[in-house]
Amino acid sequence: MADQLWGFDVGERPQFPRHQPFRFVSGQLASVDYRFDLIILSHSIQYIRDIHSLFRELVKLLKPEGLVFIQVPDFSVKPASLLLGDQYYYYTPRILGRILHKMGFQANFMDNRYCPRDIMVLASRENDENCRADDEDHSLGTCLYRLDEMAAQLLRFAAPESIGILGTTIDAAFANQCLSCRTSFFVDENPRKVGADFQGKPVVHPLSIKENDLVVIPMGRAGETIRDRLAEKYSGAFVCI
Repeated sequence: MADQLWGFDVGERPQFPRHQPFRFVSGQLASVDYRFDLIILSHSIQYIRDIHSLFRELVKLLKPEGLVFIQVPDFSVKPASLLLGDQYYYYTPRILGRILHKMGFQANFMDNRYCPRDIMVLASRENDENCRADDEDHSLGTCLYRLDEMAAQLLRFAAPESIGILGTTIDAAFANQCLSCRTSFFVDENPRKVGADFQGKPVVHPLSIKENDLVVIPMGRAGETIRDRLAEKYSGAFVCI
């Protein structure tokens, strides 16, 4: 049979192509009747409550040499993701590695320079004997401390004529809550978001930023490359917290 690309979700996705070689299944994962070379879980595993059942189904769906690709936010470098209340679990590389080991998989972590705040891993059915399940993990305490630190940094800003926040993500929402009424706008280069509102404030393109505007980038060190690029192209001052 020719190569196929299957999509799955609990609900219908009308935009997913239905012509060959594409197929789409909605409802229960157990209803998928096929064996795959690669199964992709991109920004989805954190919304799945029963991890044991998930991996039992993945084992059934994988070919013997098949791989599972997982991409999920790393809360150790994106601490504001801990504030997302619709997720069942939150991950760091160590947490995900332990889970994969327990489920009979070996975790092969990938270079994620393009998504520096995500974990990207290829998991194979060969168990990792080197995984240390007894290592202490202090990520949660460290990240809670980091959130307090970010809040303190935001509160120390002297109020210029206008303060903006980069993005329309949980990071931006957290920064807005800390700045409260001092936020004037959000900044996004995505033309589909420009002109909309986020948390009651307008979303503008960086071209609209004025010379005396301050734009906060609430991404820690991961935002430094973005800060440098925006500072070269647009007016205003860009500050990472």
